[in-house]
Amino acid sequence: MKKTMFILISLLLLGVLGVVILFNYSTKGENRENGFIRTFSGTKAILENSIRLMEDKYDFVGLQDKSILLYRLEKPYEIIEIEYDLKKIKYRTLRIPTHIGDFKGVNTVRSYQDAFFLLNGKNGMAYKTGENSKKNIARLDSNSFYHADLINSNSFLFMSSKYYQGINRRIVGKVNWKGTNRIDFMPEKQIDGIFSTDGQVKYDKPSNVIVYMFYFRGVFMCLDTNLKTIYQAKTIDTVKYARLTTTTTKLFYGKDTIQKTSTLGRPLLVNRRFCIFKEHIYIHSYLRADNESPDEFGKSGTIDIYDLKTGKYLQSFHLPRVGNHKLSQFRIYKDKLVGLYGSQLAVFVIKYKN
Repeated sequence: MKKTMFILISLLLLGVLGVVILFNYSTKGENRENGFIRTFSGTKAILENSIRLMEDKYDFVGLQDKSILLYRLEKPYEIIEIEYDLKKIKYRTLRIPTHIGDFKGVNTVRSYQDAFFLLNGKNGMAYKTGENSKKNIARLDSNSFYHADLINSNSFLFMSSKYYQGINRRIVGKVNWKGTNRIDFMPEKQIDGIFSTDGQVKYDKPSNVIVYMFYFRGVFMCLDTNLKTIYQAKTIDTVKYARLTTTTTKLFYGKDTIQKTSTLGRPLLVNRRFCIFKEHIYIHSYLRADNESPDEFGKSGTIDIYDLKTGKYLQSFHLPRVGNHKLSQFRIYKDKLVGLYGSQLAVFVIKYKN
């Protein structure tokens, strides 16, 4: 009996120790030696202007020739247009139903030609307004979705999940305005079908391709608009396999049993966010290269540039923090990089040097 109790206690302590080690390992991912070096060719991001927005969080509709378009996350029908000098600001309310309950959860706003599209992830809905002040509403999917994007006025991208071969799998879906002609892409799973495949998806109109970036492994994929793989590329870091541990819990709802999967500790975050401009992919990496000092890496964000056509790594540059805040979103247009840092909006000029 005593021997059995000793074994059980030892196993329990080992389990706890394993979780602690995993947590410490993951939190040191930004500053430890990671076994790769970056190429810094003199490209710099120089801060031009910054302003403080309202306390509400914002995201990008997009960047235009003369202005930046933002929307409020909690009230996505409220659009802000700001010129690059950050001096002239215009406000606009989209002509869509503005019931607050309709827009809880993840929302995406995009513009296309003369129309605005609001994609509501919680309800799987699309709202269109702007062309001759007409309002249209469509149900894109029966499930909730997130990380949605717009291809054109009749094609939408979104990330969701579905039950496949006994487990939940993350998917990228493409669907038309009527919610039909559905095409799915299922990222390759490693440890599980949800966490190890987590990432972001974006469409690039000039090149007419889709890019899927993984959060927890150093990989991104280029897809055509039928969600067929053009190529899979490895980012400059050494992480090929997601470093996370999952646990499964059974939940009982009457006669039904649902398996819930969650992570233990904090997974190693490799790539945080990205944008596409002029046949280049710009990835905000969360891993320090061996030729970056911990102090330099901690005081800035590192942006890695890849060729959109081939996935080949080109070079990197540092993006300074603004007001001691970390970068939360960014977009690039011509020589401008526009970043959101919490409630701060900042405009940088990028001085490229090949």
